[in-house]
Amino acid sequence: MRIFIIGQHETGKSAAALYLAQALQCEHAETGRVVIGELAKFYAAGSRNPDALVTWQRMIGVAKREFRDELLAIGDLMTRLSPACLIDECCKRASIVVGVRRRSEVFGYLNNGDFEKWDAVWIKIVGGRAKGQDATFQLHDQPCDFVVVNDGALIDLHRKMFDVTV
Repeated sequence: MRIFIIGQHETGKSAAALYLAQALQCEHAETGRVVIGELAKFYAAGSRNPDALVTWQRMIGVAKREFRDELLAIGDLMTRLSPACLIDECCKRASIVVGVRRRSEVFGYLNNGDFEKWDAVWIKIVGGRAKGQDATFQLHDQPCDFVVVNDGALIDLHRKMFDVTV
């Protein structure tokens, strides 16, 4: 199972990865334990090091080498830098697609109602670290307590876990 966190610059992708890691470890330890948390920390550390000059392509490549035998992988995609077709290709292999956006921005190629082609429902974060706003997980424009995965299972995200400032 792969989780791709998609969003523009400074929208809280790394924070979302850490929160999802916490939720999956608590609720589905048999699949979410260890690796998703480590990958989330890996990406968060890379994104906060301005001297590293690490592109998301390189980060994904390193992660695939280091965690190739694990069940989970996170791809932190920047729509500002990535062609839509490349994101589409990544998301086709994802079990959970998490969309991260600013309050005033919409990903037209994802948030267009054609959710049948994705493996999971759309989840977004309103607010972002840059503005110091509270992060809240929502399904479309409604509060969301779960993710619908491609096998139909429900993962309870426990919204109280995500009630923090990013």
